[in-house]
Amino acid sequence: MDNTSNNMVIVIAVLVFFIFAVALSVLVLVFARHWLKAAFGGAPVSFPRIVGLRLRGAPVAMIIEAHVRLRRAGVSVTVDDLEQTYRLRGSRIRVAEDLMRETRDRLQLR
Repeated sequence: MDNTSNNMVIVIAVLVFFIFAVALSVLVLVFARHWLKAAFGGAPVSFPRIVGLRLRGAPVAMIIEAHVRLRRAGVSVTVDDLEQTYRLRGSRIRVAEDLMRETRDRLQLR
């Protein structure tokens, strides 16, 4: 390979790395707020779970807020329980308080 080909390979490798780094940075910045809120609120949620909530179209901020508040109140609830409640009763849920009430009611029926 000549010198021009080597330079082209290096430029392409740097561009791919740069694009990957920017995409990863955006991902972290978008979801770090929710992850930190859950972690410091005493109800840690994994980063992939937060990304999964977003990909499934769930309201991440509402679910994380309800999760933290319910865990602080001593209610043993998971993020999956909250998401399932949102999916079942989405039309009746507008804010975290609604989600908390509906989840508590649904879990008591078990």
